[in-house]
Amino acid sequence: MFEPGRLETGEEISYASGLFIGEQRGLPTVWHPGGDSGFRASVQCYPEQGLGVVVLANRSDINAWAMPRVIAHPYLEDLVNPAPAEDDDPQTNIQTDEQTGVQTDGQGTAALPQTHPERTPQHESSPHPEQSTDPQPDQKAPTGSPAEFAGRYRSAELETVYELRAQGELIRAVHFRNEPVELKPLREGVYGGGAWYFLEIEMVRGADGAVEGFLLHNSRARNIWFARE
Repeated sequence: MFEPGRLETGEEISYASGLFIGEQRGLPTVWHPGGDSGFRASVQCYPEQGLGVVVLANRSDINAWAMPRVIAHPYLEDLVNPAPAEDDDPQTNIQTDEQTGVQTDGQGTAALPQTHPERTPQHESSPHPEQSTDPQPDQKAPTGSPAEFAGRYRSAELETVYELRAQGELIRAVHFRNEPVELKPLREGVYGGGAWYFLEIEMVRGADGAVEGFLLHNSRARNIWFARE
């Protein structure tokens, strides 16, 4: 379980059988983060010291994935290497992977911004995401063409990026891991898809009329904000 995996080329990687294996400030470390909209979780262990930390958070606006390191290191103060100056605060030295949108804090630990913007749709709320997303005869066509909505959108809460691509009257939502989702126009500014993780989006415009982002509704949560890049 703790043996690092290997690629077909023989190159060793940090991921073992469901756990990340590596070092933090000179100490062998085993860890794994997890989370989704509305919650974060992380476990981090120092096997040689017999120390482990588990963080469970029923909110997503805290850096739960860096907290185990912050909690553990005072107990390991005489054993760990000195922290780099830019790493004194786990919220600093954050880098973002341009493909996945995942942020890390310079020590290989996933990081989150402390806050994320709250957004509400600029029109009537949509049906519950578990309801049918098939267009109804009396629904209005969305304002703006799919070409206007095309682009990359990032969620700080989910730490991921979706690209919206125009396909005639449809929008295709593309993700680096999930299967692409075709979105149909439902009513003004609203598109619906069939995947549980991407049921419906509501486009949001700013005061100047420009598209700022969209709110995603899925089978687990509503109003997940994606900002246009």
